[in-house]
Amino acid sequence: YALGSGAVVCNIKDNVFDGGLYPVDLLAYDNVSMTAEITGNTIMNSSRDGAIYMQTDDATSLNALISRNTFTNNGLVAIEVISFGSSSIALTISDNTISDAGSGVSLWSAGNSSFDAVVSGNIISNMSTGIGLYSADSSSLTATISGNTIDDADYGMDIEAWDSGILTAAVTGDTITGSSENGVSFYVFNDAALNANFSGNHILNSNVGVYLYNNASSITPVIDFGGGSLNSSGNNSIYDNIVYNVQNALAIAVISAQNNWWGTPTPDPAKFSGTVDYTHPLERAP
Repeated sequence: YALGSGAVVCNIKDNVFDGGLYPVDLLAYDNVSMTAEITGNTIMNSSRDGAIYMQTDDATSLNALISRNTFTNNGLVAIEVISFGSSSIALTISDNTISDAGSGVSLWSAGNSSFDAVVSGNIISNMSTGIGLYSADSSSLTATISGNTIDDADYGMDIEAWDSGILTAAVTGDTITGSSENGVSFYVFNDAALNANFSGNHILNSNVGVYLYNNASSITPVIDFGGGSLNSSGNNSIYDNIVYNVQNALAIAVISAQNNWWGTPTPDPAKFSGTVDYTHPLERAP
């Protein structure tokens, strides 16, 4: 725990943690600047919110790397990081193996905080939620998500913006399979802004591939899986999903999904619900 002012450096490397409430728990308050590296650890059988739990508040800053760790059977969340107040976080989560928890990676921004995250190359399996991104209050969360494999989750990715939060996500080269609910879910509430750019991903064998929920939103979310205003190239492979490949339940929004592979050169209109632009389908897998 770091309070007051000044700089704190925390390195946690090559340990084995078995059991406990919060095996790795880092909190920064007041005006602290914290740098943390958590690498090469094995963390298992924790019983509370985060096997690795980090939180900032007030005017603190956190620059952190979580890499090459193995997580097994960890309670509610394997990795949970939250920014409050006017704090700022720069976080990289890379090349971890995460299995058997409520959620794999859960990132939250709240208050007036800013949060920049890179989540890449992780293998995540047997979760309720694989990767969750959440922005609330007047905060901002910017996430670059790439090269992750998420299998056998209820929700592969859950992306939500509330209140006046601003959430921006660029998602490239991820593979999401076997989600019992949705491969990718979007929620937008109140005056929140959500901008999501997806390209080169595989979303397969889920109940619904991509789902935008119908919630009370005064700002139209921008969701671009190809050919939209965020300049996504498309090249996603979204097919073999049970009910819909893409379901848009929010009447004020259009999901742009051009230049994608739907498992066939002539996609079945019955696999789309709501306003979805799936024109210019690819003739073969990219």
